[in-house]
Order: sequence, then structure tokens, then C-alpha cells
Amino acid sequence: MHAAMAGFELDYGELREYAHGMFAEVVEAYGEEFEAYLPACLAKAAESLDLDDGVLYDSDEDAADRGRGYDDGFESDSDDSDGGGGGGRGERYSVFSGICEEKAAACKAIANYAHHAPRAFTPRLNEFVDRVGRMCDYMHEMVRAQAHLAMARLARCALEAAPPPATESLAVVDAALCATQRACLEDDDREAVATAMEAAAEVLKSVGAAAGGGVAFVIEKGHVAELAAHCLAVLEGRAACQEGEHDELEHATRNGGGGDDEEEEDEDEEAELGQIVLEGVAELLPALVTFAGAASHASFQPHVAALLRRTSVNRPEGQRSVAYATLVEVVRAIGAPAAVIVPMALPGCARELSSAESGGLRRNCAYCAGVLAELCGSAAEASKYLPTLAPALAALLDDEDEEQGVKDNAASACVRILTMHQCAAAKDPATGPALLDRTLRALPLREDFEEAAAAYGGLCALLRVDDPEVNVFAPRIVQTFALVATEEAGKAAKRLSAAAATARGAARFVDFVPADALRAMGACVTEMSSARADVHAVLARLPHEQQAALMGLSNVQ
Repeated sequence: MHAAMAGFELDYGELREYAHGMFAEVVEAYGEEFEAYLPACLAKAAESLDLDDGVLYDSDEDAADRGRGYDDGFESDSDDSDGGGGGGRGERYSVFSGICEEKAAACKAIANYAHHAPRAFTPRLNEFVDRVGRMCDYMHEMVRAQAHLAMARLARCALEAAPPPATESLAVVDAALCATQRACLEDDDREAVATAMEAAAEVLKSVGAAAGGGVAFVIEKGHVAELAAHCLAVLEGRAACQEGEHDELEHATRNGGGGDDEEEEDEDEEAELGQIVLEGVAELLPALVTFAGAASHASFQPHVAALLRRTSVNRPEGQRSVAYATLVEVVRAIGAPAAVIVPMALPGCARELSSAESGGLRRNCAYCAGVLAELCGSAAEASKYLPTLAPALAALLDDEDEEQGVKDNAASACVRILTMHQCAAAKDPATGPALLDRTLRALPLREDFEEAAAAYGGLCALLRVDDPEVNVFAPRIVQTFALVATEEAGKAAKRLSAAAATARGAARFVDFVPADALRAMGACVTEMSSARADVHAVLARLPHEQQAALMGLSNVQ
């Protein structure tokens, strides 16, 4: 730690950048125990943010020439001129890239200090709100992006320290959201704008969690309406950062001038940039819909229409993938009233399942298809889509070369379809047995554990069904639960070992089934073992290890 701190003292920007990065990681492990190091680290972060922006003269003589307005015969570009006197010669700025990287690293470190050591950081909060806020308008996009993320963490820290209706925290929230709005209106870098939108989404979630009048404050300040307008501008290609997007794409396609490879490279790069800013909308728009509440859902109809246009086959696959991912989260936020979207979106989802080239698009469409199918108002309406949707999902499950994330989402989509409307599809002899068989063969989930609640919760519902078409699968459902329980018990043991082997807690594990889904499985097995002899018999035949793992699910923390 002392050696890393010594890196701050050297007159070398790259070492200071690395030191900020290291302490940003250390505070994540130490938490509030980092307090002893925090004052020195914050002082160095402040110094980095206050560094001169990097005006460099080639020599003292050159600097003196500039001071007396010496004209060397070169014309000044008006865009580079500071508009001052000095003989009309414009200043030429040479920006050290290291300074940008150092400032960006300092912003990231401040974000981590506020997030992982909030109690120790809070006394210095206001000082860094001003400093980091200025970095949101810095001349380099790398710094701006990190500053927006830091502002979101500062807002969360403020809300935890002084929950609404305390005005101190709301002032930080206002500053963070105003910074995002400036980015949406003025910033020409799409990555910076996307990051600003992601930061605003985090702020809205923090305000919603804090309650106490914060939601009303944000709405009254006009942030929800204005951020929603910025999202719509991006979806319709009207944002400041999208100026020239269509012209550039057309130029890359028609007039590359450097051969086919160069044309394709330019077109791919432009498509990727277009996708990046859409990813910012994918984070912010669903958060806005949730934050605004049911009374405002109608105001997001233009956004839904714009998203549906983005799913057109003439759009690049990456953009279609983000559009479907955004659409499904907006639909989930709206809930049942979003059923009107199903006829417009579900056929496209089904088409992409079999025709999309990218796994990301197939994965998002599989998830979207399952959520949309659940919104069908009746079993009869849902049955209109099953002849196309069920075979397309089943084909993904059967494909040995398919990406695991795609299979996981296809399996959870199948479970959603099988269980909707009192498990109508599962009880249908023409559809249920074949689809449930393929679904069980594809489980357990291996990659996308966020779908555990839908996949395993749906299997619980099927296990409780009293129907001959479904009951024959009860042994396989129980065996699936037993396999999941055993695997998760093994992961839990590894987490405990990691905690015992380190001084400061377990390593970060993300590849596990959420505890609430495990407890639901345990409760279902216990209930059905008492109610049904066939389930009890299956449990009795399981290996002792699997029985113990299943019985232990009720106590999972």
C-alpha cells in the first residue's frame, strides 16, 4: 500500500493513473476499512482532477514568441483560435493523453470510494460533486464518460447519507441528471452519451429505492420528461451525437474508395457506433418507464413505435438486438397494458429466432418472445403464435452448436409459454409433451442465471399441475431440481472456501442461482412430496447427496 502511495509522489502521470486504479480496486475489497487511506487518496484524486489541461510549448523561446504575438507566417485556423489578441495568431493546444487517462482514473477511483466506503467518504462529498461535475464537460470523452459514472455513485452516496426529503442529497441528484441532459444535448461522442444515459438510469434507480419524496422531486424538476425526450431523439436518429450518422453510413456503403474491405470496415464501424448509443437508451428508457409510474405509460407510446422501427430487417443485427432487448424491458415495466404490443413485436421475434446470424440477437429475441407470449390475453390468442414460436425455440434447444446463453433463454421462454394461462400449452397433447421434453433436456441453466426465477419457478408450477400430460414429467422435473440443488451446494462450498482463504471475504461469484429461486424449489418439492406419492417415490430413489441438497434449499441465504 505504501509503495503504491509512493507512485502518487512521482512526477509521472502514468504512475499516478495506475495508483488511482489500484486504490479503486483496493477500496472494493476493504470497504469502510479503507478509511485510513481515504484522505490521502482523495487529496491525490483532487490534484489529478485539478491538473492543467495540458498546454505545451516546444520551448521557452516558443512560449515567449506566443506571449508577444510573434507571427511565423502560418495562418491560424479560426477553429483553433482562442479569440484573443496577440497579433491574431491562434493558440495550438497539445493535450497530453496521459492527463486524460489520469483524470479518468481519478474519476473512477472517486466513484469507488463513494460506493464502497460511503460513510468515510460522505464528509468530502460536496467537494467532489463540484469537481467531478466539471469533468462531465471536459474536453476528452474518456474523462466525461468516467465522470458521469462517478456522479451516479456520488448521488447514491448522498441519498444513503441523507435520504429525501433532505435537500442535500436531492441537489446531488439534480446535478447528476443535469449533467446527463447536457451530454444528450451537446456531446458529439456517442460512447460518452451512452455512458451518461447509463449513469442517469443508475441515479433514477437510487432515487426510487430511497423514496421519501425523491421521485416527486425528480419529476417536478422535469428530468423524467426531458430524459424521455432525449431517448426518443436517439431512437429516431435526431440526437446531437448522431448528426451525420446516415450520411456517413451511406458514404461508407457507396463511396468507400478503398476497396470492398475498407467499405465493409467503415460500415461495420458506423453500425457499431450506432449500436453504442442505443445501448445507453436500453438502460435509461426502462428505468424512466418504471420511475414515471402507470399514469405516464401512455407518454412512452412514441418510444415503443420507434423501437419497433429499429427492429426492421434493414437495420444492422446489433441494433436490432439492442432494440429487442430494450423493448422487452419496457414491456416488463409497463406490464399488462403492454399486451397491445404483442401482435406488432412477437412475429418479428419468432422470425429472428431462425434467421438471425448473431447469437446475441437470437438470445434477446428468445427472451423477448417468452415475455411477450405471457402477455397474450387468453390461451386462444397465444395459440395463434405457438405454431411458429414453439418449433423455433425447440430448434434452438436441439442445436448442439448453439451458444449456451441462447439455449438458456430459449428454455426459459419455453417454460413461460408452457405455464401461461394455467399451463394451457403444457396440458395440450399436441404441444405440451414435445416442448416440455426438449425443455427439460436443455436444463439446468448454465450461463444466464437471471432466468432462474422464470425457468425453475415455471417448473414448480408444472409440478403442482394435476394433469396426465404433465404428471408424467414429474420425475424429470424433480431430478432437474436435484441436479440444480447439488450444483449450487457445491458452489456455496467454494464460496465459503474463498472466504476462509482471504482476509476480507469471499470472492465475487455471479454464476449462481438466486437464493429466492432456490428456496421456491425447495418449498415446492417439500409440498408435493407430501401431497403426491409419485413425487415422494422419486425423492426416495435419489442419491443421498441430492436428497440432502434438495432438503437444504429451504435454508439457503
